[in-house]
Amino acid sequence: MTAASAPARADAAAPLATCRAYGLAIASDLALPELAALGTPCPADLAIRRVPEVALPCEAVALPAWHRFGPDAALFRWAEVGAFAVAPDGSRIEAAPNPGTDDALAAFPLLGPVLAEALRRRGLLVLHAGAVEMGGQGIAVMADKGVGKSTAVAALLAAGARLLADDLAAVDPGAWSLLPGFGQLKLAPAALEAFPPQGATLRPSVHAAIGKTRVLVPGLMAPGPVPVRRLYVLERGPGPEAAVAAMPPDAALPALLRFAYAARFGRQAVEGAAGAVLFRQAVALAARGGVRRLAVPQGLDRLAGTLPDAVAGDLAGAGR
Repeated sequence: MTAASAPARADAAAPLATCRAYGLAIASDLALPELAALGTPCPADLAIRRVPEVALPCEAVALPAWHRFGPDAALFRWAEVGAFAVAPDGSRIEAAPNPGTDDALAAFPLLGPVLAEALRRRGLLVLHAGAVEMGGQGIAVMADKGVGKSTAVAALLAAGARLLADDLAAVDPGAWSLLPGFGQLKLAPAALEAFPPQGATLRPSVHAAIGKTRVLVPGLMAPGPVPVRRLYVLERGPGPEAAVAAMPPDAALPALLRFAYAARFGRQAVEGAAGAVLFRQAVALAARGGVRRLAVPQGLDRLAGTLPDAVAGDLAGAGR
């Protein structure tokens, strides 16, 4: 293996995009049915290109997962999937799936951490969160793994909300709006049975270790950006009903930094100039006063009624 290198420069003429997500026109060599189709092809904001190899340092191939963040590029490798490189300005992603890896499996990291890094390099504040639109207002749901972030999103969709994102929420800090991502949920079997999305298409499993079902729900997507009104830190509560509690800015800021998508990759992802940008964005968002704790009851039967009611009641006072 050779030393790490940045992706090749994009051609002067941008490739034609055929799909979109997060406000971007996207051209992709990989089949990505998760993304919404463009009515008319146009020059791409983001090009996803299949390449034979992404140049990585030798130590990368000895680990099950590896990543490196730098001003020249962000590099990722998963032993069971392949390698990816993100251009410095987030305009290009190079994908080198392992031989025999189909696009559906490659899409798991590509439309998760790899895309998150491209969005971050384009100036967006990217959160590890689900997000929906309710009554013209945008809310994000942040949670540790296993607490029920995607289940909460599904419960809100069943109550009439529209989807913005299942796992990767992007905030435009210029307008303080949440951007619509792509129409897919990943749900555990019990959550899928309790909250079956309208018009959903279930996708087949691509790996034995992935226990959730991929559910395409393009008809439930919000049509455009919506103002950020609430960012909920989801927790399991002891009571029978969901409950919302305010969070002061000095507690809200650590919560936003904790659930920043880049924070999943440790200190190297949030150091230097990129870390300073993230900190400033999180400070400004925390100061807007929209961060809340959202305690939810145990049991899907209890979640169905109390969660949407608690969120709707809190949003009714969002202007205060």
